[in-house]
Amino acid sequence: MANQEHPLFPELKSMVAKVIGIDYVIDDFVRRLGDRDKAHLIDDYAEGKDTGIIDLVLVGNIDHYHLSDLSRKSERYIN
Repeated sequence: MANQEHPLFPELKSMVAKVIGIDYVIDDFVRRLGDRDKAHLIDDYAEGKDTGIIDLVLVGNIDHYHLSDLSRKSERYIN
């Protein structure tokens, strides 16, 4: 587990996310959901823990069919 209190933690986390491309996947995913008011990254990934689960809280008028389709596609892409 990473030491989140270390002064370089935010920078290292950002570098790793850019290399992996997760930040791009999440941004693209949220952008495609249409009329949303807010999107929050929560739990493990937001805390810097890579457990293989990315939790998002979405607020707004979200198309549930489109959400399900994008979730499946993102899971395949991220593996």
